[in-house]
Amino acid sequence: GVVQVFTREPVDGLQRSAVIGLGSDGQRQAGASLQGSSGALGYALGLSHERATGINVKTPAASGFNSDEDGYEFTSFDASLRWKLDKQHSLGLNLLASDGEYDFDGAPFPAPTGVTAANTQAVSESSLRQATLDWKAQWTEHWLSTLTIGRSEDLSPSRYWSQASG
Repeated sequence: GVVQVFTREPVDGLQRSAVIGLGSDGQRQAGASLQGSSGALGYALGLSHERATGINVKTPAASGFNSDEDGYEFTSFDASLRWKLDKQHSLGLNLLASDGEYDFDGAPFPAPTGVTAANTQAVSESSLRQATLDWKAQWTEHWLSTLTIGRSEDLSPSRYWSQASG
């Protein structure tokens, strides 16, 4: 699969922003960003966190029903630096890190004897790391070239345990 992530771009001057939110099912979020430039160097930084206690997404009649609430929690950080070499050329560095976990109704397959979605706590973890380096060249008014090299790592293991054992 392909994961395409956009980080914040540097802007002229200095811009700051913050967000705080509350919602149903225990949802809470907070985030902050800082963007700006100084001379030929532009920068953008962002940090966010979101969590919720969750809801039970399956009805009692559904296959694999588990009466627990399936919550989640995620934290992410992004950073971008852009160095203007001249009016037509720039170099950029973009970084992204995101970590989280979410609960779901499920059981391992093949399942050990007696293990079902109804008596199992299932959690999936998500960890994403991405770094890119790019060169942008504005050759003419209508011709922009971009060369990007990057590395991504996406890890999403799942864990299961019996609710009786905690």
